Amino acid sequence: MTVVARAPGRVNLIGEHTDYNGGFVLPVAVESAVTVTATARPDAVLRLRSGKLDGTAVVPGAADPSRVEPRWARYPAAVVTALRRSGLPPVGFEAEIASDLPPGGGLASSAALCAATALAAVAVAGAGPEAVRDRRALARLCRDAEAAATGVRCGLMDPYCALLAEEDAALLLDCRAETHEAVPIDPDRIALVIVDSGARRELEAGEYNRRREECERAVALLDGVGSLRDLSPADLPGRIAGLPDPLPARVRHVVTENARTLAAAAALAAGDAVRFGRLLDESHASLRDDYDVSGPELEAAVAAARRVPGCTGARLTGGGFGGFVVAAAEPGAADRLIEALSDRFPARVVVPSGGAWAARPGRKDE
Repeated sequence: MTVVARAPGRVNLIGEHTDYNGGFVLPVAVESAVTVTATARPDAVLRLRSGKLDGTAVVPGAADPSRVEPRWARYPAAVVTALRRSGLPPVGFEAEIASDLPPGGGLASSAALCAATALAAVAVAGAGPEAVRDRRALARLCRDAEAAATGVRCGLMDPYCALLAEEDAALLLDCRAETHEAVPIDPDRIALVIVDSGARRELEAGEYNRRREECERAVALLDGVGSLRDLSPADLPGRIAGLPDPLPARVRHVVTENARTLAAAAALAAGDAVRFGRLLDESHASLRDDYDVSGPELEAAVAAARRVPGCTGARLTGGGFGGFVVAAAEPGAADRLIEALSDRFPARVVVPSGGAWAARPGRKDE
């Protein structure tokens, strides 16, 4: 049996580094995606091919995913290993992997690869336990698989968005409750544009994990706080003054970013491009100054976008250290923004897309 599974990348509009702190995020799925075409094998071996990445990988059923080469194959290997541990029959498959998402661009290409692999594996194996059929549970499994593959202690947002995104809407995701609300986007009132800074980043370098560890240290030092989600901006002056550097800045970013995300969801729903853009600007300043995850290329791309008339705000999107910028624009200004940036920064309009699906060739199954 052959199955095609497709999972989109995502642009996080606002709510950065809040997901692993139990907070709020506001992503949209994009049209670009990872596609996995899988055909069942009679054994538990994975044979993976990718023209865009680095050739072919053959993964025995008992392989340690963190040691698989080439490195891109660690993601599907870790997903299949996690699925088997969750009760999926130990089926193997041949898979062709295609993608039009830029690796290291901050559009969650790795989460899309994990989600597409998961849906393909489940479809090839047939009915499995609820843990591999419920999409929220599958998002958790993909998050844990990505962490196992790379050592990056990633949050829930990327696989959740890949699997549960809705067309023409952003997801206001509560990462503690693992529930979401669709926030409709009216393109006649707010245009969303993504801008490629040209810088690529490797989260495996350790800065992402370091930020998460700093947040955990802060929680351990704050009495009565189970996660940074428990604090409000009004709590900050009295709670962070005694923390050692750089923890006050890290806490301030997360707590104020949660508040900005809720306000941005309201502005987006109301079609208020000016208010929404102002919140993007505030988020970027916090990410740059308090969370220290920006860089020269990102700063240049943000500044260039903001200089264009009709752009109401811009910020880095994704984990930082490189990748893309997301900008908000008033109606009719998106084309002007893209043209003005074209000499240095490739840009395009974001079309919010639906979540991942799996199908047998010729029909859409789910």
